[in-house]
Amino acid sequence: MIESDAKAIEEGREIQQNALSNSAYHSLNSMHHFLNADP
Repeated sequence: MIESDAKAIEEGREIQQNALSNSAYHSLNSMHHFLNADP
């Protein structure tokens, strides 16, 4: 495998992980707001 390909794959994985943790964080956050909302 070419080195730049490996680097691109590695960067792609990092971006994917960031996106996953971001969406998990956002859903936790909105759930938190929902639970703490005034009736």
